[in-house]
Amino acid sequence: DNLVWVERQEGDHWVDPENPHAKVRVTKGGVTRYYKEPEYAFAWIDADALVEVLKDAEFGGDLVVTNGAAVTLVSTNATPYALTRRGETEIRVLPGASLTVTNAVLDGNGATSTIGFVKVEGEEASLELQAGAVVRNVIGKADRASGAISVQKGGTFTMRSGAVIVDCENRYAIKRFKTADYIGYGGGLLVEGQSSTANLLGG
Repeated sequence: DNLVWVERQEGDHWVDPENPHAKVRVTKGGVTRYYKEPEYAFAWIDADALVEVLKDAEFGGDLVVTNGAAVTLVSTNATPYALTRRGETEIRVLPGASLTVTNAVLDGNGATSTIGFVKVEGEEASLELQAGAVVRNVIGKADRASGAISVQKGGTFTMRSGAVIVDCENRYAIKRFKTADYIGYGGGLLVEGQSSTANLLGG
């Protein structure tokens, strides 16, 4: 009795629930949709939503949490599934938006990031890693300081017990004796600006 029927329109990227390739389930405003590509799932979100990762998935476009939306990202498996980027795509939490990650893996796939793989972009933007959340496998670019998670001016980051940032580093290259040595600036977390906040409550 509570089912909401939504007709698929031309250009929609969601699939039927029984589609064996469905990897992400999004529930927003009482409507649930299934997607093969995580970037299309996030593109549909313009309000509070629950995003469930049903299988390991790759994304080839940015995952954007838009202004005003509060999104919870969770894996449906006890051993968390991973969202792994292709290329230098990013996860972006825009001003006024929030992303809470529980029991899910955000994998940078060893690709380089200019400033961050997961970006908390300014005023009233927030990211919270809860138990079982993992951010891993991110390499910072060699031309500036960076972090796997970048908290920009006015943003807030919270890391709770059971969350992990692992296998992340920044390779900031300098010339020393005509060779390029690597020295670390950033790596796991980069907090920019005095109005930004990092709450490290566990990990």
